[in-house]
Amino acid sequence: MGRLFVVPGGPWNHESFRGGFEFTTRKKSHHWATIKIGIILVAVTPMLVRGSGQKMLRESFERIQKGLVREAKLLYGRRLISIVLYGSVARGTQRFDSDLDCLLVCKDLPKGRMKRIKEFERVEDSLGSLLGDLKKKGVRITFSPILKTPEEVERGSPIFLDMVEDALILHDKDDFFASRLARLRERLSALGAKRIWRGNAWYWDLKPDFRPGEIFDL
Repeated sequence: MGRLFVVPGGPWNHESFRGGFEFTTRKKSHHWATIKIGIILVAVTPMLVRGSGQKMLRESFERIQKGLVREAKLLYGRRLISIVLYGSVARGTQRFDSDLDCLLVCKDLPKGRMKRIKEFERVEDSLGSLLGDLKKKGVRITFSPILKTPEEVERGSPIFLDMVEDALILHDKDDFFASRLARLRERLSALGAKRIWRGNAWYWDLKPDFRPGEIFDL
């Protein structure tokens, strides 16, 4: 009671979590959730690449990042607000088979996740040649995108907790997403929240003095 565990390997990009908890979105508030639990656990796979392999791997992901920004700007144009990386790539612990976890904030996105992904696939298709070249070198990069409108970002999401300390912002019109993360950091600080590492996993203790039945907002 009073603990939320996000099971390692859970479908983060679908923003659904395995494990018991209560969660409700507050659509008319800038606070993203009412939470009746206190701890979020996430597994991290350590980087095992060394020496020249590490340099090659880093350079490969940098090429893909530049390509992502270029092709997203071409596809979304003025609709594009932010491109943010998170997960292992943002932390610098990527492997040869790591996903590229990315958040794109755009205006006027289609309704529904599948339609949004279908539109984003044009970015992936444009990078097909580069992805193929890297695959020949043993770097198998796949995209794991989340696409949100600015209004959806303001309502918040649990996935933002994975970006508070590790986000790599590649594009951010008028510092839109940076300011959203700053507000979340301020709220976490006010709650006394802590990100605690244990081995190759970390968890958020969102409110160390949490009492059973207590409700608090992020």
